[in-house]
Amino acid sequence: MDGTVAGAVMPTIRYFNSMADLSLAAAELVAEAAETAMAARGRFSIVLSGGTTPLPLYRLLATPAYSDRVAWNKTLLFWGDERCVPPDHPESNFLLASQTLLAEGLVPHENILRIPAEPPPPEEAALRYQETIRTHLGQEPFDLVLLGMGNDGHVASLFPGSPQLTEHHRLVAAVPTPTAIPPLPRITMTLTALNHSRHMVVLISGKEKGELLAAISSQGKSTPYPAAQLAPLGQLTWLAAR
Repeated sequence: MDGTVAGAVMPTIRYFNSMADLSLAAAELVAEAAETAMAARGRFSIVLSGGTTPLPLYRLLATPAYSDRVAWNKTLLFWGDERCVPPDHPESNFLLASQTLLAEGLVPHENILRIPAEPPPPEEAALRYQETIRTHLGQEPFDLVLLGMGNDGHVASLFPGSPQLTEHHRLVAAVPTPTAIPPLPRITMTLTALNHSRHMVVLISGKEKGELLAAISSQGKSTPYPAAQLAPLGQLTWLAAR
């Protein structure tokens, strides 16, 4: 993936008093990115985040107010990371999206490109998903990447000090022994893949993560937090609920 877009710009940080307000703002950004992508290229590619933070956003996107603005039949859904569990497992990132955004059946089955992390060894699953990305996008960047951030500054399944942070060739990597709860093997997009995006939106909430964001904003890559290494080709937007 080495397509080009306009040069990177300074990150934008927006603060909100509630997750409801944050989710509304995030839904607007998704809809705007979808409209821009459809006008320019006739399709929209988005990488979904796991965890519970984006669930209000996913519910909003499935409502008519936003589903009418996103051409779901021409949208490709990817996932930034997945735990090595079946898709109906309580710890599955895919399950959370399937119960919210996908519940209305708006997205064609063939456009739902989940990480099939359960059958093969993690390394094989990572290679398969890398090929999935290349098959559907070629050298094109993702139109939009949605991420959350952990209390340790991790994004997707890229944790502080993990060797996957220095993977510059692969788009997807196995994380066999993550330093996370639950301690399940995972598959994650690398920074090489995540940063190859036209717009990246990071959703966070709470005082602790707000303090991490302040450190990242002031100190940049000198911090040990993986989130400090986020550098999309286009815009990086932080949405933070106090």
